[in-house]
Amino acid sequence: MTEFNGRPSRAYLAAVDALKRLSLDDRNRAYADSSAADLRALAVRQGGQKLSGKKSWRRLLGKSAQFRDSLPGDDHVELRRGANLTYISHPYGLAFGDLKEIVEACEANGLEAHIDARSWYFPGSTLRVTYRVNSIRKRN
Repeated sequence: MTEFNGRPSRAYLAAVDALKRLSLDDRNRAYADSSAADLRALAVRQGGQKLSGKKSWRRLLGKSAQFRDSLPGDDHVELRRGANLTYISHPYGLAFGDLKEIVEACEANGLEAHIDARSWYFPGSTLRVTYRVNSIRKRN
């Protein structure tokens, strides 16, 4: 038993042991290297394929967008087309002021934001902030 796995396999325990011998930075990079491809595949399943062209959040709304050119905390941005168009940013962190500005931008433009730790950009070091048109706005 480990802190995060009640039934670890031998391979799991060997991997944990090997990781413990690395520096914290190398451990984080090893996790990122081993997870990035799976998280990229998850991004495709959840959000669809990446779109080329200008990676602007304004493409979610067209000309009705009211806010500056970038959203708070924007870093390593992408647009994906699945069932809906999504704008995704992968910041290394968000301060309280960034969170307040995200709420303001969403309220001003009829967007929803979801923040989680499933970023494929540098797993374990970046967040994933996903923006979509608010489902209520779509109906009106």
